[in-house]
Amino acid sequence: MTAVACKYFIQNDSIEPTAGGSNLFMLSRKYSPGEKVRFKDVMAEFPLHGAEGASYHLRFQTFLPEAPTSPIWVDILNEEASVPLVEPGVVFIKALRLPSGLSLSLIHI
Repeated sequence: MTAVACKYFIQNDSIEPTAGGSNLFMLSRKYSPGEKVRFKDVMAEFPLHGAEGASYHLRFQTFLPEAPTSPIWVDILNEEASVPLVEPGVVFIKALRLPSGLSLSLIHI
């Protein structure tokens, strides 16, 4: 069983992360080798979601096989979808604080 660390920074914060300057939380459950970490598991434990009425949209870092040194950010809206790991047992998140009263359920694409 493997623990999963979630490193994150707040996108619209005045302070952008530096190497090693991210925030961190651990998912409470352990994962079997090969088991996928689901978006809803991360969102349920994201420490700032709901704090002081705030809502956040999470973007997840990943790498394309053809560009393994150039990170990209993916948006995941399906709560059952798996999130990418940047290395074994590590998820890297860019969190966007949504304006008061706005949630992604109000946005129709």
